[in-house]
Amino acid sequence: MKRTTTILLCAVAATFLAVPGLAADPAGNVISLRGKAVIERGEAARYARLRDTVQEQDILLTRERSRLKVLFRNDSVLTLGAKGKLVVRQYLYDAGTKKAESIYELADGKLRAVVGAGTFKVQTPTAYAAARGTVFVMWYDAAGNMTGIAVIEGGLEIRNIKHGADRMVILVAGQMSTITGNEGPSPPQPFSIDLWGSDTTVHGQNLRELAELGDNSGDVPVEDAGDTLTGIQQGQGGGGGQGQPGGPGQPGQPGGDPFNPPLIEPPIDQQPVLPVLAPITVQPVFP
Repeated sequence: MKRTTTILLCAVAATFLAVPGLAADPAGNVISLRGKAVIERGEAARYARLRDTVQEQDILLTRERSRLKVLFRNDSVLTLGAKGKLVVRQYLYDAGTKKAESIYELADGKLRAVVGAGTFKVQTPTAYAAARGTVFVMWYDAAGNMTGIAVIEGGLEIRNIKHGADRMVILVAGQMSTITGNEGPSPPQPFSIDLWGSDTTVHGQNLRELAELGDNSGDVPVEDAGDTLTGIQQGQGGGGGQGQPGGPGQPGQPGGDPFNPPLIEPPIDQQPVLPVLAPITVQPVFP
């Protein structure tokens, strides 16, 4: 009888965990969106909207001239630039300490990271970076199989993802490095967000995009992301939608600000399923 009861309990638990939306707590929420972005979760995909939850194993994709910013529960803020692809590989949050162990994969495009409490790791097909309390921009050029990293505040450790810790390089604020193919990190070299932003050449377009990502002058300080996100998650609905001021957003309605989509209603697991999109390619960052 005891064996039968155990089997039944395991079956019930497995059924519960298989229900979409019940298996994982939100890691963060979309707090800013410009243009179009997609969230892929398992076999489902949908266009992202303000206040959308982001979970472990989600894949975030941005379209041309788009940008997606996510606030995580440990105060980390990730901003994915245009034509980017980011995977939330791991997000383990401790509510008691308000720290997280997180791993992200930048598969394409440009990323700005403001690292909160806990351990923070991000990888590309060529690079691996570990940071604490750091602000940096990172980009991956799929065509050249090259990763670039520039530190704006704090410092971080980088290495080729195929190398051990003995070939690691430390970058501090005002330094950048690149990693191509199987090579180790290039020697640290100085960089300037201001100079990046003033480059008006065709080659400088990528630098200007990185400078825009790296500029934090318009950011609103976050004192407690856990409380902020709890308020967001409990406050679904309401607000101004496209063409329907003061009420829930109505997708497809005319009017409104196209760079500020409506809030989520209903949640992601109840939204129409979009086909999984083909991989995004990017132009070389440094030709």
